[in-house]
Amino acid sequence: MNSDQLPKRDESVGPGRTPPLAVIRQIKREVGFRCPVPDCGSPYLTWHHYDPPWRVEHHHRPEGMIALCREHADKADNGAFTDAQLRAMKDAGPSRARAISGRFDWLRRDLLAVVGGSFYLKLDVILQIGTRPCIWFSRNEEGEAMLNFWMPASSGLTRARVLENTWLVPPTAADVECPPSGRLLHVRYPEGDERGPGGDRVRGGVSVQFADRALGWPGLDHHGRATGSASGNRRNLGLLSE
Repeated sequence: MNSDQLPKRDESVGPGRTPPLAVIRQIKREVGFRCPVPDCGSPYLTWHHYDPPWRVEHHHRPEGMIALCREHADKADNGAFTDAQLRAMKDAGPSRARAISGRFDWLRRDLLAVVGGSFYLKLDVILQIGTRPCIWFSRNEEGEAMLNFWMPASSGLTRARVLENTWLVPPTAADVECPPSGRLLHVRYPEGDERGPGGDRVRGGVSVQFADRALGWPGLDHHGRATGSASGNRRNLGLLSE
């Protein structure tokens, strides 16, 4: 589930297990959007309550939480790290900030691309500016489609890009969402770092989401038809497989 669509909770019975979106974003920024455990660096983050643990008190205070990958969050839940070690990882987070990288493991011969309400099937180049492709597919040795994504920014700043299913996000991003499901990448850039159609400063961003047609996704109905539209200056790309 996209964290922008987290279910509402009845706070009268105490906080639910899922933290508020603002808390999730804060604790991810604290570790540079990468798992802070040495030699890990996975961008697929969840959260861990440690001061105090969730079993002791149900709370969502950022100072007592840390963003970790699912593997290390499970290990933390079972006592692998001391409170002092977790605090040290949080404190070292900003100094460890560097490009965030991950990979989409979706490999299909055919993918339906949904861009700005338009649908593209059996087409290798989806979007091109001048002579330069911006959204396109290359093929591996098995003939499976591999996503490539490069979009220029009006600001001239470095942006997220995808090369043959491997994605790279600059550490200057304001927020990076890539759940452990591995099907979504949502990047938000700092406020005012791009110019909108009217010349006003706006927040840029990009969303890339893979889905199986049988399972569906937010924004498409079970026939693959768009049910919503993009807002702001965010580029939205959906990829639907059979």
